[in-house]
Amino acid sequence: MSERRLLICATPLHALIAERLISAEPAQWQLLFYTTHDNDKARRYYQRLAAQCVRSRYVVLGRGSAGNLARMRLAALGWGRLDAVYLGSAHEWLVHYLLSKLRYRRLETFDDGLGNLIRGGLFDVPKPRGNKRALIATLIGVRHDLNTIRAQSARHHTIYHQPNTFERASYLPLFDAPADAAEPTRWQRVFLGQPLYEADRERSRATNQAVVDALRPDLYFPHPREDYAVIGVERADVPEVFEDWLAQRLQAEPELGVEVSSFFSSSLLSVAGWPRVRTLAVEIADPRWQAVYALLREAGIPLTPLDTVSRER
Repeated sequence: MSERRLLICATPLHALIAERLISAEPAQWQLLFYTTHDNDKARRYYQRLAAQCVRSRYVVLGRGSAGNLARMRLAALGWGRLDAVYLGSAHEWLVHYLLSKLRYRRLETFDDGLGNLIRGGLFDVPKPRGNKRALIATLIGVRHDLNTIRAQSARHHTIYHQPNTFERASYLPLFDAPADAAEPTRWQRVFLGQPLYEADRERSRATNQAVVDALRPDLYFPHPREDYAVIGVERADVPEVFEDWLAQRLQAEPELGVEVSSFFSSSLLSVAGWPRVRTLAVEIADPRWQAVYALLREAGIPLTPLDTVSRER
């Protein structure tokens, strides 16, 4: 009898990684997809992944902690004894709670973005629980945190070639790079937007707008969490995440080359080195992101400072 495995996903990226896991190892795959950003893109990737699983559940989280704990408690019910659990958001407290309510024999993890590669970052040096959080965790039966998950993970599936903060990392290509072709006869410039300042929507919009005004890309590819409009450029309102969309475009149009720019989107690293693709990172002089830019620089992705781009308008 094949193993009973549960995938715990929270984003389209998680779903894409999960698809690769399913294709690599036959099993009785089951799916729990939770999200705080319920939108068409999230549901599309959930439904696509659910079609490959014997059982699935979609959970929409709200803003209140108590309500989300109740939703996660219900989400944990009914899976029975599992041979393995696979999860990506190993740093999230609600995932620690969910995992504590499941019965499983083996735990495996997978990437949640560039944070998995940054030494001294979120996944490498977890913050200790405060006294209040520790007390609440004890009262509601949370037995896991990032430390226990990292120690327990039998294998970490990474989509990057760079060293990972998780031990026992195993490379899993997210996409098969498009087949090589002749030198492109035309180029399209695409900028990948990012909601840089989660607590300041207007600042995020203005920063993305400034780069669009300066670079003048042919296409603006919004991040799934962007809820503002950047003007003066065509917007790619497509159901696919960027890598998925790009792979399809390159396959359908062998004469096309694509120049991809962004601030520090993980997509830059995902598509760097693909045939007919150029990458560029726009660097913001902010200490909190310097480790990410150092990572992109080490990967050979050219960087240009934001203030230089703005002056060249």
